[in-house]
Amino acid sequence: MAAKTADPKLAMHITNIGPGIGYPDSGSRPGIAIMMYGANGEAHGRSDAGFGELYKLPGAQEVMAREFRLAELSAMAEPYRDYQGNNMFWLSAPLLEHIDDDTLVRAWKWYEDSIELHAGLGGGSTVLLEFMQENAFNLSGGRAATAWPHSGRRHVMQPVLGCRPEGAPPNVREIVMKQVAKAGQQIALDKQSGEYHAGFLHEWNDLRQVYGENLDKLKLVKARYDPQNRFNKGVDLVGGKVTEGPRV
Repeated sequence: MAAKTADPKLAMHITNIGPGIGYPDSGSRPGIAIMMYGANGEAHGRSDAGFGELYKLPGAQEVMAREFRLAELSAMAEPYRDYQGNNMFWLSAPLLEHIDDDTLVRAWKWYEDSIELHAGLGGGSTVLLEFMQENAFNLSGGRAATAWPHSGRRHVMQPVLGCRPEGAPPNVREIVMKQVAKAGQQIALDKQSGEYHAGFLHEWNDLRQVYGENLDKLKLVKARYDPQNRFNKGVDLVGGKVTEGPRV
């Protein structure tokens, strides 16, 4: 699928089966859900030019295939509303340039290890791999055109750990941060770039790796137009550090 993302009418997400997509908590070893989107029609989607090979996977079960209006497609995220005001979440988004045959195996091993540290994480955690179009991060006109360099890392791995406050150990944030911090290295191995989606940064992120050669200019812009750091308060761009991770 990573090779097929040149087709702007195809998209695919891979995630774990759990409450986030309307299924019960499956513990540390959930099933895998593959969500496919094809704007070329159902017949094309079922063909080898679309997602045909996925329908041939041993043990795969088709849950649903139909045409959606845009509003119906957006409504598929409604189960996440149940989390609002009830769960704590911590997430990160390392960027991956290359996907190999064992990327998902390593991602699921990371997930299993995380849930075993605190069983309550099974009710609010997700590992999501987004297969992105080549142009998704590369239409800005060059690395200097925007603050975030858009350096060509194509795919986004989103490890999310979350649980309800009730029953969580006092050091749950410390447990989660250790796991999230090592997710990129554990999943990408030697392909780990140190680059992350700029919307989800933590104390351990190196802003120089995230923003590259644009960081110094970004500091000047931030100091001039937002000296009180009213926007994105968790990131102290002027000081060049992340003061706290994103809160969801």
